[in-house]
Amino acid sequence: MAEAGYPGVELDYWFGIFAPTGTPDAIVNKLNDEFRKAASLPLVVEAVRSQAAELVTGSPEEFSELVKVDGERLRKIVNEVGAKTD
Repeated sequence: MAEAGYPGVELDYWFGIFAPTGTPDAIVNKLNDEFRKAASLPLVVEAVRSQAAELVTGSPEEFSELVKVDGERLRKIVNEVGAKTD
């Protein structure tokens, strides 16, 4: 980003899985447990590593906080530079 004229702006790529609003916590937690198990399988770990990436898992609450914090941080940057969508 510094080379593009935005020093101090850091971008991390992350992917996550969302459930519809109102999904019961028990179901969200069960899904999270199963995704975390899958993410730790050697075949999955190696497939991701071969793409120079790393799987990081956490709780639904941690992911929710990441989405919130990143959204606020990036919204501020977009507003500061005046970026618009076409």
